[in-house]
Amino acid sequence: ENGATYRRTWEAALSALKRGGGIARGGVGITSYNEWGEGTQIEPASTGRLRPAARGQPPRLYDDYGDDPYIFLNITLEYTRKFRRIVHSDKLHDEM
Repeated sequence: ENGATYRRTWEAALSALKRGGGIARGGVGITSYNEWGEGTQIEPASTGRLRPAARGQPPRLYDDYGDDPYIFLNITLEYTRKFRRIVHSDKLHDEM
């Protein structure tokens, strides 16, 4: 999927921010940095490498991120920059 769901989620958050609802102007919370057990992790991973056991679970291979183990961090960087531009443009508009 190459981060498509993560991108759609960010787009929904930015759309809500632009409409003025649903998102606090101070930030966006990302709750899945290392949620390997739930399969929602965004931290870097190398395909085929063994990850440590968690909470009594056996060790498992990292999920396949394709060619870029940093894809989700790069998407996060891209969308946090977009978020900041929206927030800062609104602050400038509010001050005028």
